[in-house]
Amino acid sequence: MAFNINTIIQQVIAAQQKANAANEARFQTLLSTNTQGEQAALGQIDIAQQAASGFGQTALQDVQRQGQVREERSTQGLISRGLFNTTSGVNIGRAIDADVSRERGRIREGQGQQAAQFAQQRAGIISDFSGRQAGAIERRTDRGPDLNQFAGLLQAASPSLAPQSTTTRRQPRSVASIFNTASGRR
Repeated sequence: MAFNINTIIQQVIAAQQKANAANEARFQTLLSTNTQGEQAALGQIDIAQQAASGFGQTALQDVQRQGQVREERSTQGLISRGLFNTTSGVNIGRAIDADVSRERGRIREGQGQQAAQFAQQRAGIISDFSGRQAGAIERRTDRGPDLNQFAGLLQAASPSLAPQSTTTRRQPRSVASIFNTASGRR
């Protein structure tokens, strides 16, 4: 059976180039999909954060309004008892203001905790997707056909590439010289 070594080597080189191109395309698709997933997840966090941004505003307004109502009722009570111009009115007003301030602080603290949770979720998503991408890059191998093994098989199968058994032994050709000859390079 006759082999055309140059044709076989060209086919192997073409197969390696095709495999490398396919590997690169898969890798780029993986990176793109990862980036799209990260953007989608962050977009969901943004939507939830926007929806939650109004939480607490109504509560703050309600607390303020309730404080005003309490102060008005206390003032009316002091007037009806004849105690309006006494220190009792001032002390009751301070107590109501302190209660309102405490309640507003509690609501703002809840808003701050909520904002911190959203920030933690964002950081977790970014970390997760960055880790996935780094893992994909780290595990990337992109191995095409092993040309050295193939060249050894070709040398064994082809008498024209095997060493001559005469008194002057010809040195075996290197794999690089075989492929350079086949690809037209010297």
